[in-house]
Amino acid sequence: EIKIEGIRTLNLDISLENIIFVTFPLMRKIGLRDLRIKIFTNFFSLLYNTELLIFSSDFYSETGFSITNSGFLKNLRIVLSSSKNNSFAINNIEKMKDNFQKLSEINKKFFNIKILNKNIFFQTVSLVGESSTGCLLGKDFSSIKKKNTNFWRNKIYQIFCSLFNEIYKGNCIDGQNQIFFFLKMLCLKKTSQTELCVSNLTLASIEFFRDVKKFTGTVYSIESTSKKKPLKIKII
Repeated sequence: EIKIEGIRTLNLDISLENIIFVTFPLMRKIGLRDLRIKIFTNFFSLLYNTELLIFSSDFYSETGFSITNSGFLKNLRIVLSSSKNNSFAINNIEKMKDNFQKLSEINKKFFNIKILNKNIFFQTVSLVGESSTGCLLGKDFSSIKKKNTNFWRNKIYQIFCSLFNEIYKGNCIDGQNQIFFFLKMLCLKKTSQTELCVSNLTLASIEFFRDVKKFTGTVYSIESTSKKKPLKIKII
């Protein structure tokens, strides 16, 4: 059992939507099939308003993985969630359907999630992209203030461009989920053939590599054949 505390609408960290729609499906793909999650609102803490409890019968699955081909963007899931009412999603979904209509080669689905909560106000837009090779990447934005339709239309366009570029550059995993996979590599036996391709490393990932080497002696190999090709990460 793992307990995570945080702020529901803090854009600096991985969002709740990203965990549910990207991190968990990815973890199941690489062997952690028994993951479950419970979400609570924390009414007593002055610092954190949301708690997650993550359950699994086996966090240390020994299934190796090789994710090195990002493919092309095939499926796009647009998720709108709000804590107060339904108008946020209804107003924006109709506008977005028109905006995304030109992307006929991409399968698109829209989801409206209403999370009634009198203690926290938030509006969140999450885009989840699935590539032709099964890679999942997520991008999102949350606000604690009510924004108009034009703001969300522009924000969604920015998120989509960022998501599309990551897959185009050969990224097989988004920056917010890199450490989960690098930690999974560390838990596997060295005999497991495990590797992952990313277009660039986040600062948090680089610090993670340094800490792992310092405390365990384990070294991550970073291979790059050219500037235009992604980095291949594996454990030596």
